Amino acid sequence: MPRALAVSALEQARALGIERAVFFGGEPLLYKGLEWLVAKAAGMGFITQLDTNGALLTPKRLLALKRAGLACAMISLHGAGRRDHDRTAGHGSFDKAAAAVRLCAASGLLTYVSVCVFHGRTQAPMLRRLFSLARRLGAHGARLLPFSGSTGGGADSRRGILGLTKGPGAAGFARSCLSSASSCDASRGRIVYISPSGAVTRCPYSALPAGSLREKKLAAILAGRAGKKPGIFC
Repeated sequence: MPRALAVSALEQARALGIERAVFFGGEPLLYKGLEWLVAKAAGMGFITQLDTNGALLTPKRLLALKRAGLACAMISLHGAGRRDHDRTAGHGSFDKAAAAVRLCAASGLLTYVSVCVFHGRTQAPMLRRLFSLARRLGAHGARLLPFSGSTGGGADSRRGILGLTKGPGAAGFARSCLSSASSCDASRGRIVYISPSGAVTRCPYSALPAGSLREKKLAAILAGRAGKKPGIFC
């Protein structure tokens, strides 16, 4: 995303009362000038969050981000151990992700692990092990991203995720964007996603843009989407 577009997006979002800015990807640590943009957002009064795979998060880079005003980090984990995670993200990636969680937590950042859930019920045993791993690494919580669509688990999966977030040992630690099996933060208008091109959707995983910041102001785009459902569930 060009810097000018990124700053304009932040300014418009802040003017609407949005309080949290999440730097998302792809991989945001590849973005040139990320520290500069984090500082801009923090200076506007945003709570700033980084969503990363952790592979490029060195102590020096984390210190620079903290000095810029970063408040929270979310590190992707794809399994409860090295074998499952590396099978998805590549050899050696688990060790880098685990090190990133430890580093962020030890630095005083609010730190979460983040995992995409394809079927809440069938993945429940692995997710419980992942919660235990996250605690051992020092994470403050786990964020479950429900996946729907043609291969997703649908309502049954979402009920499974909701059950996990309320189950023994997970309540208050594991969270998701779901409020019910048929409602999420996007459907309640609690998320705004802006792509690198300036396209605006209610969710990073929605296929249907509501408009573009290159053509309209954010306020006008959101007003036009009021009361309308997101393009896909999550």
